[in-house]
This record gives sequence, C-alpha cells and structure tokens, in this order.
Amino acid sequence: MSLVVGLVLAVAAQALAGWWLLAVVAFGWGVFARTTASPAARLALGVLLAGMIRLGWEGFRGAPVGEVGRLMAEITAVPAVAVWGLAFLLPALVALCAATLGVAAGKRFLFG
Repeated sequence: MSLVVGLVLAVAAQALAGWWLLAVVAFGWGVFARTTASPAARLALGVLLAGMIRLGWEGFRGAPVGEVGRLMAEITAVPAVAVWGLAFLLPALVALCAATLGVAAGKRFLFG
C-alpha cells in the first residue's frame, strides 16, 4: 500500500508544486502511516519508481531525455548513468528523510 501511495504522492506533488512539496507530503505520510511496516522506505521506493516512470513517459512522448542526459554528462564530466542515478535518488532521499522525521514526530510528539 505504501508503495502505491508513494507513487501517487510523488506524481501529485511534482505536478502541483515541483519536488519541494514532496518533503511536506512525505512528512505527513510518515506521521499518519507510522504504525505500518517501514513506511519511509516504502514511500521512498515509490518515489523512486515514480521518477523512473515519469521519465519514461516523457521519453515516450518525445521529450529529448537522452539528449539532456548526454549534455549533463558532458557538463559534469561524469557518465550519464550517474547523472540519471542522482536525478532519481534525490527525490527518493528527500522523501525518505521527511517520512522518517514524520514517523519519529508522530510517535514522540503527536500520538506518543
């Protein structure tokens, strides 16, 4: 369930306000899903998969995804795989950290 919620929340947060809203939504998810098994890790996995699906969808629609990866690899002097890996990991790590803080806050301060 957390994986599906992670997918939906990630896509909705990015569509509404970019990835900045992702931390707020992940924190809220951590507070309210604190009793489930590893809600932060499942949410982060969902966010990671949502990023990959979204990139695949943009590529399918004709966006120059490969060209952007090649250009970023040239600018940063790292392989394109590393650029895409970091692009997928950043929102997942933001969601993981925010949901972990939400779980801790929910257990300690709100519903202790």
